[in-house]
Amino acid sequence: MRKISSSLAILAFTALSTPTLAETPDWLNDVYIFGSAGRADLDSDEKIDPLYKVDDNDTTFAFGAGYQINKNFSAELGYTDLGEISVEDNNDRKGSLDASGYILGLKGEIMVTRDISLLARTGVLFWDVDTKSLSGNKSSTDGTDWYLSVGAAYHFTEQLAVDWQFSRYALENKDNDKLDIDTVTLGLTYSF
Repeated sequence: MRKISSSLAILAFTALSTPTLAETPDWLNDVYIFGSAGRADLDSDEKIDPLYKVDDNDTTFAFGAGYQINKNFSAELGYTDLGEISVEDNNDRKGSLDASGYILGLKGEIMVTRDISLLARTGVLFWDVDTKSLSGNKSSTDGTDWYLSVGAAYHFTEQLAVDWQFSRYALENKDNDKLDIDTVTLGLTYSF
């Protein structure tokens, strides 16, 4: 009986300590996913009648994935919804401008304590803006512009962090119409 118990203990220890097919591949150790949500303030250079009701604050969100190139730099790919400006005239007609896009960028991060880091993001935003005029006409324009973010993160573990960021997206179409979007977000990052 003692031989069987010893054999089962050795077998169990060997099975638990042997690598399995479900282990994480080495390259996946440098991959992370992220998501954030917050407030967007949109500022268009288009002149709007001061008698109109304008709501240029909205909710923003983003999500994506990154690959850590080294200790301080990562490459990122993601999607962001930058919110909407809505306008209403005295006759209750409504118009809107809605911005979103795909991001391709770099993230730099420096640990300032064991748990806190400072971070900056920059890259290219492939954006699309959908517009609905007060008369109901719809149009869409797109383009590619830079974005910049700065913030800080608190690392609960090596895998999980929460961050706060301020971002600026400066969009300009081929007709030189400008739309500046500032966001303040709270986000989560999970590293594999």
